[in-house]
Amino acid sequence: MRYLTFDEIVVIHGRLIDAFGGEGVILSEEALENCVALPMMAVFGRETSSSLWLKAATLLHAIVTRHPFVDGNKRTAWTAAKVFLLVNGFRLSAQAEDAERVVLRTVKGEIGVKELARWIELHSKEV
Repeated sequence: MRYLTFDEIVVIHGRLIDAFGGEGVILSEEALENCVALPMMAVFGRETSSSLWLKAATLLHAIVTRHPFVDGNKRTAWTAAKVFLLVNGFRLSAQAEDAERVVLRTVKGEIGVKELARWIELHSKEV
């Protein structure tokens, strides 16, 4: 399993800010470090996020709810989840409207990590 690093997520964020605008500032390095660590988390030697889909959902959920950046948290979360899946052999593809809807529902707390993981799995294909 290949996880995204702190620096890789910062690069993703920077590229999105360059492309779409906003303030390219890290609001909380600690929050971003937590976002990076959550998909890898283990308790008593057992991973808390057991599947690739759950790990991707955990990363996306963490970034949109912990707001490590001043701007672009939702875009960064979506793109980071896509990149995470891609480096692990899967392509996340959904219509832009569907992706926006699921991310906004996540932000509002309407769907949790497990439901998000199921949605990600349904919208992913092996590459």
